Amino acid sequence: MKDYICRAMCGILGSYVPGKSGPERLAEFSAALQMLERRGPDAEGILTCGDLLIGHKRLSVIDLGEAARQPFQDPSGRFSICYNGELFNYREIRQRLTSKGYSFRTSSDTEVLLYAFIESGSACLPELNGFFAFAVYDSENRSLFLARDRFGVKPLYYTNRSDGFHFASTSKPLRALAGKGDIDRASLALYLQLNYIPEPYSIYSDFRRLPPGHCLEVELAGRESLKQPAQLSKWYELDHPPRTPLFESESYPEACSLLSKTLENAVGRRLISDVPLGSFLSGGIDSSIVSALAAKHLSKLETFSIGFGKDPRYDESPFAEEVSKHIGSKHHTFQLEEPDLLNTLPDFLDAMDEPFADSSALAVYVLSRETRRHVTVALSGDGSDEVFAGYNKHRAEYLIRGISGLTEKALRISSALLSPIKGSRASGIGNRIRQLHRFSDGMKFTAAERYWSWCGWASVEEIQSVLTLHHDPGTQHELELRKKELTESILRDQREFNNVLLNDVHLVLPGDMLTKVDRMSMEHALEVRSPFMDVEVIELAFRMPAPFKIDGSVQKRILRDSFKHLLPESVFTRKKMGFEIPVDNWLRGTIQPMIRDLCNSAAIRSSGIFEIHGIERMVENNFTRTNNGPARAWGLLIALSWLDHNHS
Repeated sequence: MKDYICRAMCGILGSYVPGKSGPERLAEFSAALQMLERRGPDAEGILTCGDLLIGHKRLSVIDLGEAARQPFQDPSGRFSICYNGELFNYREIRQRLTSKGYSFRTSSDTEVLLYAFIESGSACLPELNGFFAFAVYDSENRSLFLARDRFGVKPLYYTNRSDGFHFASTSKPLRALAGKGDIDRASLALYLQLNYIPEPYSIYSDFRRLPPGHCLEVELAGRESLKQPAQLSKWYELDHPPRTPLFESESYPEACSLLSKTLENAVGRRLISDVPLGSFLSGGIDSSIVSALAAKHLSKLETFSIGFGKDPRYDESPFAEEVSKHIGSKHHTFQLEEPDLLNTLPDFLDAMDEPFADSSALAVYVLSRETRRHVTVALSGDGSDEVFAGYNKHRAEYLIRGISGLTEKALRISSALLSPIKGSRASGIGNRIRQLHRFSDGMKFTAAERYWSWCGWASVEEIQSVLTLHHDPGTQHELELRKKELTESILRDQREFNNVLLNDVHLVLPGDMLTKVDRMSMEHALEVRSPFMDVEVIELAFRMPAPFKIDGSVQKRILRDSFKHLLPESVFTRKKMGFEIPVDNWLRGTIQPMIRDLCNSAAIRSSGIFEIHGIERMVENNFTRTNNGPARAWGLLIALSWLDHNHS
């Protein structure tokens, strides 16, 4: 394979400490920048502006030349940018700017973005089609402007205190520059419920993530302090209810045709690259559609999947290989066994920026590592389930809304009769019983309460048993405020099914799915592009009425009907598997001693955060496959490991 200058994305870092500069400060900053090495191993740049330092670790995808290195300045030297992302319409923006007299030194989207900002300020943001997190420094006005893409594909952390302002692609450099600070106990409690920390929060009280579709303006002062707190504002909000909806009375076939064209255009935009490009392919609906559309444009598309040949519960590789043969791609299956994943676990845990326990992250970590040996950019099907109603919880919600009184009574009786039998994911029947219990319990709640319950793996009582929350009424109050904030989209109108999906776009996508893909892929310097996250695709999806996406028996209905001509029938008829790993087996065997050792660690026992006896009880109770036990135990393992590693 040709030895290309590699990689796709970048890491950015900025630090302003009033009145602090010099060699020692630069050395401290440079050491913090090295913590972003995996995000950008191709090149490094640091811009020194007195007490403001801006750094960039580059992962080259478009314009591999030295002239495109960052931080990048305009010819006058007034404006400087550090940028992590890809603009898929940068050529069109460049052409418009050229017609207005701008001249370009590079073929990079970085220069296009800087000039677009110089011309229009924050008003340039709605024109951008892509994913990004960037900062622009204006030396004349002594101001910083930070912005993040519409849906939170790329991360951006910051800490804003009276003694300085810092921002970075991950929280590790912030800890080096601003200190670790206090652990945010409300964030930790939310994590133990959801297995991730929802945005804009982080594990540290002083650190925040810039929310998707928001920007931040910081005025830098002289040598004493910031002039005023950073000004946070929203530059994008998904139009819902839409001003121009696709009503049910309009033609469903026309909507299918429109979706087909819009998604194919989104795939086409993501094929721009100066380095090798391929596609993840699990054999499920979403990745198969994306791969099939990419194969229409690329004659030698390479596709990638993971196989668990010895455990058919998790092995999707035969389906992926069937799709690959159908679309004519060059397919790579990375066959894994349990020891392969377990051997990867220490590196995986070490890569954690903050606690994150979506168990499929480990599979994405391995898939990204192996894929990176062949290509630098990979397409994925992420975002489809949240937007087109692909999860079981969506089907359950849709069914509950259509249940009659008689059906509800029958379901409650059935659930009561089966109540002595605990549900389990270990078998088909056990999983059905588990789902029936959750469904029956869900009928007792409002839509918002049901949504929150179905998003989580643990109850409030279970969280309180392992955290010292009962000693801290303020944290409990904060938890209630955050829960209300994080279900705001549903609370607008609990009768509107699309609001459930909208809440997933605001909560699940940036907090879980996009975080997982970014962290795991960037750990191996692989850029992942998700056509379903294209703004035109998502805005079109939210113009559609719910029955276009789900009708109670069929999920992702319009995706199936729009693309069934491209793929084998089996793609649409087989049971959804999900990208899982055998966590339940490990918890009952191989890694039990690891959890028990962590329970006895000095960092855990001295933290004052955990109830040690509560942890031990949860561990004992959740070494089974009952209900969501494995997910709870896995989340606890990740939290304990993270705390032991970062606060020992």
